[in-house]
Amino acid sequence: MTGAIPENPPPSRVTRLLDLAAEVLAVRDQLHTARDALRSAPTRSAALDALADAIDGEGRGLDEFLSGVYRLVELAEDTWDDLDGPDPLPEPERSRLRESLDRAVDNALVDLARLTGTRSPRDTPAPAGTHAPTENHTTTETPAPSASTAPSPGLDTRATVAAWAHDDPDDVYATIEHLPTADRRLLALAEPEAVGSTYGVPWAVRARANAVSVRRALHREQVAGTPWSPRIGRLETMARRAEELSTERSPSGGRRRREPGARGPRRRRRFIAFSALRGGRMIEVVGDPGPATRAIAVYVPGTGTNLDMSHVNTDVADDLVNASGGRLVAVAYLDGEFPQDIMADAGLPRFAEAMAPRLVRFGRELDRVIEIDCPGAEVTVVGHSYGGRIVGTAERLGLRADRVVYAASPDLGVGVRGAADWRNPGPVRRYSITAPADPVELLQARFALRRRWSRSGERGGVHPVPDATGRVPDTASRVPDAASWESDGVVRLDAGFFDDDQAAAEPVYGTRGHGGLFDRGAGSFRAMVAVMLGGPAPLWRDREIHARHTRVRRGEQGRLLPMIRRHAVGLWLRRDDAPYGEPVVTWEAPERVIEIPEPGPSTARPQS
Repeated sequence: MTGAIPENPPPSRVTRLLDLAAEVLAVRDQLHTARDALRSAPTRSAALDALADAIDGEGRGLDEFLSGVYRLVELAEDTWDDLDGPDPLPEPERSRLRESLDRAVDNALVDLARLTGTRSPRDTPAPAGTHAPTENHTTTETPAPSASTAPSPGLDTRATVAAWAHDDPDDVYATIEHLPTADRRLLALAEPEAVGSTYGVPWAVRARANAVSVRRALHREQVAGTPWSPRIGRLETMARRAEELSTERSPSGGRRRREPGARGPRRRRRFIAFSALRGGRMIEVVGDPGPATRAIAVYVPGTGTNLDMSHVNTDVADDLVNASGGRLVAVAYLDGEFPQDIMADAGLPRFAEAMAPRLVRFGRELDRVIEIDCPGAEVTVVGHSYGGRIVGTAERLGLRADRVVYAASPDLGVGVRGAADWRNPGPVRRYSITAPADPVELLQARFALRRRWSRSGERGGVHPVPDATGRVPDTASRVPDAASWESDGVVRLDAGFFDDDQAAAEPVYGTRGHGGLFDRGAGSFRAMVAVMLGGPAPLWRDREIHARHTRVRRGEQGRLLPMIRRHAVGLWLRRDDAPYGEPVVTWEAPERVIEIPEPGPSTARPQS
């Protein structure tokens, strides 16, 4: 195997499997070259077409064989990481995981035999009472073999996925639901692209298919001899298991916080969408939807997002899940092309217009998952920076969500001029949060996200609160001192400080505050968790903040000239001298808090 050399070289068992895969891949490429030459030949005949089809079939067979080998590579790495490597699990977790991985290897060999059309001595159902592995390598007792677990003879994987072309997601789900477990595994290995990108396929099956696609993309980069690059490094981290979350599964099926210093099995990352083309795209799920899940958060990032830098977005999802005590499942939504340059294309609407319909469709998929796995859980969609424009555009197209957060968003969506432009199928609680002196405020003023009247309640102003349905009282837009509102129906929350100790902490401010909203210890992060799970959250309050070369004075909220003056210095005149650095709060208005209701089973979920 050639190409990038990992910092920690893989064990010999992994290297041998990858060398085998490289040889098979070379033969497969030669077959594809021969097939393409036949199909592009100037002379056409039925015999040549038949030969090209036969060669294509052989190439497909090698693709399926490669998928089985990649699964064995994955299991070999898992065994090394947690059992036989330098940092093994302690007992009894080590023995339990070994049983699980041994069974997974047996299943992988059976699957490989089915893919190649051969018979395996291990091609028998598991005896009653043995342990069967799940995607996260937890172990559960399995019942005696039945029709629902034993493989069906002669599964035509190509015909199965071809039939989905005219099915809606509910029909696709019904098809998969009635397949034996062994057939689901085989389908994911044989048709990873189709299975991994089709709505209606259960998330566990999609994740298994996309694990194959990630391995395939990584191996292709490695055998090409490409020098180390961000893409190879990212694919390596996506293919290997991540550090475990700070919570673990409890006996009741929920999740509980892990004891400090305790070590559990590293978790298998789950991608329910993946593509390595161009900038790349993915949808990653962190956490396990289940009875203890109270909410699902969908995080849509902004400008500069791509597959190579996706670890930043995964970190946000990890932090949200860890901060929730196991009550939250987070989704890093990168399923599309994002603007890459803040000056060249961040102002273009085409990215939001292209991604918004996909997000609307994903919202319908979430409803299906919630109905099956975690009834009563609510969906919060968070759009950060340009991601807020994507989310707002999706709301205009009918996004199904219970709560929406616009975090440092330039506007409320392409073509959205007010609440009347949103077309959600049910009531939505909307919130926004932006750091003081974040340069995005220039765009917010341009698109009227910040109203001139949205100032601190110097004259005893009041702040409206959504009613039980999430709707805004009719008087809200007519209150001149409604400091907690930025635009129709959006409650503005306070960004706060980077630490609990406000007396010594730095305020969330300026250019650092744009991405710092999601710092684990920031008040803005805690406010967003409160939106997702319920609880008190601070409303925006006016502050006077002085930094090195920029400042925000009392009462400047929504005033365009002070914004222009502030950022002319910060982004141009003094940009090389940390103009937004060392911010200090010299005055702040009294704190006001809004109580956000907890999500619960009693919430009625409208049909999409």
